[in-house]
Amino acid sequence: MKLPRALLALLFVVLMTRAAAAVDIAGHIEGLQGEVTATGTTGFSRPLQNGSTLLVGDRIETSAEGRARIKLLDGAIVTLGANSALTIETYEDDNDDNGKALLDVTQGVFLAISGAIARLGPDRFSVTTPVATLGVRGTEAWGEVAPDHLAVAMLSGTEVSVTTPLGSVVLNEPGSGVDVVFGEAPPQPHQWSDERLENARLATAFH
Repeated sequence: MKLPRALLALLFVVLMTRAAAAVDIAGHIEGLQGEVTATGTTGFSRPLQNGSTLLVGDRIETSAEGRARIKLLDGAIVTLGANSALTIETYEDDNDDNGKALLDVTQGVFLAISGAIARLGPDRFSVTTPVATLGVRGTEAWGEVAPDHLAVAMLSGTEVSVTTPLGSVVLNEPGSGVDVVFGEAPPQPHQWSDERLENARLATAFH
């Protein structure tokens, strides 16, 4: 039995609407250097370029010479350095005080500049790592992730919380940082030297 054309057209619109709803856009690539790829929830990897759309669930990876500047829909910007990997675990930007972003960095170097979601509270914009979880609010936060070590610095802004199962500290002075060892409570933050702060910025700078 053949369906009327009007019904077929209606079914097509419904299917396309459902497909679009199932794709949750989180942001796009605003800057790129070297080889950068994204692997979606289906396991399919795609090369990225300037302007490429990023979806919730994407794992973005940079090469040995790679850099990626990610702009999220709320205006937050996350820059990845070389040999880095970040997954957009959760991103909800519904503009009604219920926004939430959860990014997972498993290796490498990143620089996160918070956007509108972070202004809702430090628990709304979080970066998880194998060592600790960062809560970012109104801040430019830098981090370097290794399997058993995490270095974090607040380059500017208001507040970065660093939490492990054994404790939590808060960075609220620009230029302050902390080095956290896996399985240990985070120590108290201290001011980093100008040289270390400059090296941190260079690790995510584009050449």
